[in-house]
Amino acid sequence: MTASIGRALALALLLAGPIGVGRAAEPTPLGISYVVGNSIYWDVDTAIDEGFFHDEGFAPEPTTFQSSPQAVQLLISGGADLVTVEPEALMAAVLRGGTDLGAIAQAQQTPDWLLVGRPEVKDWSDLKDKTIGFSALRVLEFFLTQRLLASHGLGKDDWNAIQVGTSPAKLAALEKGSIAASVLFDPLAFKAITDQGGLHSLAKYTDLGKYPPTVFVVKRSWAGQADNGMRLARVLVRAHAWLYDPAHHDAALTIVEKYTKCDAATAQRVYEQYFLTDKLYTPDAAIDLDGLGRETALLAENGEVPKDKTLDPRQFILAKEQGGMAH
Repeated sequence: MTASIGRALALALLLAGPIGVGRAAEPTPLGISYVVGNSIYWDVDTAIDEGFFHDEGFAPEPTTFQSSPQAVQLLISGGADLVTVEPEALMAAVLRGGTDLGAIAQAQQTPDWLLVGRPEVKDWSDLKDKTIGFSALRVLEFFLTQRLLASHGLGKDDWNAIQVGTSPAKLAALEKGSIAASVLFDPLAFKAITDQGGLHSLAKYTDLGKYPPTVFVVKRSWAGQADNGMRLARVLVRAHAWLYDPAHHDAALTIVEKYTKCDAATAQRVYEQYFLTDKLYTPDAAIDLDGLGRETALLAENGEVPKDKTLDPRQFILAKEQGGMAH
């Protein structure tokens, strides 16, 4: 057993509760809003297929969203119980009065994204006066891209940004030529640059440092009812430990191929990046406080927070007794 798997299992024990014991005969419906086609949510797909949600008394009901702000609105309105969003969408909601919202866990330690350009974009200067597509504006993928472009001599006024939607919509816009570049998430990012369409990678976001690309968010009031938060935390910890276990390699590939519709070679490449080489996936699903702190700094840097206001990343995370996991 590796140290990372051991830590995850230890956390699962710490969260307590014998799995599947004393649960209600009828499972609790759990509305989950996430982008099914993104491999970052391998843990959710695993928990569904391996029955981890069921073991904790949940009946998962997945739906797909088009942007992080939309997912937050869905959670607030009661249209979902669990959403996966870029942290800035959560922070913006909390700062505007949505204090019942809180992050419970984190899937990846740093984004797996690629900035993908059209064939005619051969150099950074080719993006001047061009349009770049995002799933949403004023979130991590936008802020990091803005920083990336600035490091290559392109200021805020040198390019245009447009909200397109999730990776499939962004890839379609790239292929049609309505945008010059876009931030794509795996496994579609890998597919885009390996197909024979001339699209190519301009940059890897893994090179920019540890920023939680997404967090799992629920309502604090929901987490405090019927032990919901602690039960959900156990599901996510168990899924991460399962994925990191080499014995589940083949089954894990089958799951990601099923949900993201990628081929076997792409699945293997993503698996290696997540769990073997770069180890982008968190071993225990816990939120990286330092990484989240870097994202609060990004908000301040971009004028999203009053200059006299200091943000503590802990204010956006569930309490430990409600299942919140952080280190």
